[in-house]
Amino acid sequence: MISLADKAALEAELNVELRGVTRINESRKKMDGKIFLLRLGALNASITAYRGGRSAAGFSAITGHLAELSAGLEGLAGDLTVRIQKMILEISRIAVRQRKNVLLRRAKDLSADDVSRAALRRGREDLKRQELNYRDELERNRILADQASKMSLIGYAAAVQLKIQSVQISNNTSSFNNVALQLETSLRELKDILLGIVERLEGVGTSAVRNGKKKR
Repeated sequence: MISLADKAALEAELNVELRGVTRINESRKKMDGKIFLLRLGALNASITAYRGGRSAAGFSAITGHLAELSAGLEGLAGDLTVRIQKMILEISRIAVRQRKNVLLRRAKDLSADDVSRAALRRGREDLKRQELNYRDELERNRILADQASKMSLIGYAAAVQLKIQSVQISNNTSSFNNVALQLETSLRELKDILLGIVERLEGVGTSAVRNGKKKR
């Protein structure tokens, strides 16, 4: 029979897992805000580049690249939102299934009949499927976050180049500098947030979820 200590350990591990994923979700919300600012900044930069005419050709080219990149980041952020919510849902399902399996195990130990044994076997199979679903969602999120992180690094490098271009424009240099600085700041902060999400995703996945327990 599973002990109260084992039951408490399972619940504690899942609570740690849930807190970890919740923190990731909070970082994801911050990421959404930065991407929104990035898209506004890219739009403002495009308008500024258009007003600069031929002297702002290089600035305009980089701005176009950043606008495309911000759209791509927005798409990845949307996918991350959906999949992180699925991770939270799967953790809740695993917790419920584990509690049910504890009760089924007790029923089997008390009666030892075929019905209780079959119910426990189905419960364990359900738990394995739910754990597999969770691991799949976790891996998908890791891939998405890694892609977004790499895109933000590319964007940050482009924003640095944009600052260099801004000082080479002969007219209204301060406007171009301000726009370039805004984009560089947004991308630097976004880059840091995404690196944090990647690190947190590598850290989640308790033994109760990844490896399972022999007795449930």
